[in-house]
Amino acid sequence: MSLGGGASIALDNACNNIVTNYGVTLVVAAGNDNRDACNYSPARTGGSGKPVITVGAIAKWELNRNHDILSSSSNYGSCVDVYAPGSSITSAWYTSNTAINTISGTSMATAHVCGVASLLRTSIPTPASIKNRIISDSSATISPAPTFNRVLYSGC
Repeated sequence: MSLGGGASIALDNACNNIVTNYGVTLVVAAGNDNRDACNYSPARTGGSGKPVITVGAIAKWELNRNHDILSSSSNYGSCVDVYAPGSSITSAWYTSNTAINTISGTSMATAHVCGVASLLRTSIPTPASIKNRIISDSSATISPAPTFNRVLYSGC
């Protein structure tokens, strides 16, 4: 899900219900305010012990330093489950059937995690198991390290 805003109990409840009552794996963007994602909905429905997967964005890999750089605008904090590439991502665009655009943000990072979750869904039956697998397969390589320091890894 690529939307966000201020804290909303109604939106949080809707996100939690779709996962717990309908078995849908829900992946949401952390937001792009360089602040604690736990202050935004639906981003705050992620984190340890929560059903939704909340995604932050990394900007680049520094090979000589062997770590990823957190995107300067990505929200962070204990509600973020995993980080994924979210800087200068080329994607389809809405202006025509053949249009593309290169953009940045946690929405772009979220799409990466959605893809991995979809691949895992073919062999893992529950949203909680998919979330656990995404987190356990991820690696700790972000510098400076945010509260939860995990970068997506698909294993493919």
